[in-house]
Amino acid sequence: MGNQVKSNKVRMAEWRAKYPERDKASQHQRYLKYLAENRCPQCKQPNDSYPITICVACRAKKKELAQRRRSQEANKKRTRRRARREAILEHYGRCCVFCGSTESLELDHINNDGREHREQLGGASDRTYSWVIKNAFPATFQVLCQPCNYNKFRGSAQSLGPAT
Repeated sequence: MGNQVKSNKVRMAEWRAKYPERDKASQHQRYLKYLAENRCPQCKQPNDSYPITICVACRAKKKELAQRRRSQEANKKRTRRRARREAILEHYGRCCVFCGSTESLELDHINNDGREHREQLGGASDRTYSWVIKNAFPATFQVLCQPCNYNKFRGSAQSLGPAT
């Protein structure tokens, strides 16, 4: 075997030798030095906001970055959920099996065991969508419009019957 894999200890020792200023101990020493000098450890500017360690400007920047990151994560999650929902609607057909409507479509458990299934998965519809895709679109689901799904839940869907 020509290429030998280095152990983590060896790689970390090489890294510390190459970048001594990035070592955790030296970082902590610099941090304590800035605090002792009453300066912000992030921007190195004078800091009058004792006992808070970072200055007001750095706190605002940190808060803004955190909000932006949360917003980006929420957008990614929303996009993934929409893609899963679209894949499911495409597979099961984009119309209500009772009335043929294409508006306000929902995924329905044919056997009326949706509550138990959601509890098993943890409650969210996104988890149901993931489960359906992961399990190769089982035949125990159908697409209903919101009014037909409500009527089926209330027990009056038998009068509707499947669309012809």
